[in-house]
Amino acid sequence: MARPTFPAAVETRCSVAVFRGQSVLLVRGSEQGSTVWKLPGGHVRDDEDLAACAWRELREETGLEPNALHHGFLVDLHETATDRFLTEIVMYAVGPVHGRPQALERGHEPQFVPLSALPALSLVPPIAGHLRDLHRLHEQAFTGDRP
Repeated sequence: MARPTFPAAVETRCSVAVFRGQSVLLVRGSEQGSTVWKLPGGHVRDDEDLAACAWRELREETGLEPNALHHGFLVDLHETATDRFLTEIVMYAVGPVHGRPQALERGHEPQFVPLSALPALSLVPPIAGHLRDLHRLHEQAFTGDRP
């Protein structure tokens, strides 16, 4: 049996899902001339843990300050076009989120998008189904409506 091969380097990205009603905060940007949508987030710095990265990225990209963050899910990706390996750790905001979304980085526009619109968007990574599931868990956990 052959041993599995592993990539030389894996990028780690932390992102934050902020839900308001039936919408999620996404950041619209451009990659290779096409519009893409992402959760607010970015790469982990050497001097920070995962939660600190997610917190910082949300504040830097949108101006929002969460009360607290919980771990949502993790996605491992291999972008075949670039042969890039990426692990995305998605957290979600719990309790009040302070501030209003602002475009603080050039070319990145944060806005709340209805969950029902996600399938029509070019969401990077393609996690629309995961976000809908996370939204259901978020609602159950914080409204007391548990299955």
